Amino acid sequence: MPAVTTTLAPTIIHSYAIPELVKSKGRVIIVSSVGAQLRLPTASDYAVSKFALGRLAEFIAVFAVHPGFVESEMNVESQAPFPAVDPASLPAAVFLYLTAGKADYLNSRFVSVNWDLAEIERDWKDKIVAQNGLVNKLCIPV
Repeated sequence: MPAVTTTLAPTIIHSYAIPELVKSKGRVIIVSSVGAQLRLPTASDYAVSKFALGRLAEFIAVFAVHPGFVESEMNVESQAPFPAVDPASLPAAVFLYLTAGKADYLNSRFVSVNWDLAEIERDWKDKIVAQNGLVNKLCIPV
């Protein structure tokens, strides 16, 4: 999938949806990927496009969600180094949870469907919010 399509299509779709979502107080999910955070020599276009989507999510207040490793035509054809072990029901359940408003503190942040969201909320929520975590940023060790 060309990087331009991966980045531009969600941008265009969301630009039309945002006025209605504001009226309805709806929530948006952009399908991102943990690949945005990895340096894979054969997937630079994919990684860069998913990174761009993560940054977009930070600016337009939507969830950037890694859908897990669900078997798809793309990862079969690309011979992805990660096994497709997640059922399609996993991202579906997390998408429903997020769009129901149960974790709005994760809005504008990277979320993985593989995380235990109850544990994240219980043990990490305050730190994530206080330190503006789960976003793409340069960090300088102190």
